Amino acid sequence: MIKEQYIISDTFFDISIKTADEAYIRPEVTADQKMWAIYDINGERVGEANSREVAMAVAFQNDLTPFNVH
Repeated sequence: MIKEQYIISDTFFDISIKTADEAYIRPEVTADQKMWAIYDINGERVGEANSREVAMAVAFQNDLTPFNVH
């Protein structure tokens, strides 16, 4: 299991991804903000970011091919 931590734009990201080579990125709206969730191929949420670009970068840094899900 890959377990890496990132600090980007003063935001802490903890991403845990099992053996898979694809990540799915989709927007999720909470009560106060829009976040971009990162899911592994099994549909398990493995991380989040405050922008699509950061979510894509985190996926690439973990050797994953990111896909947008609408």
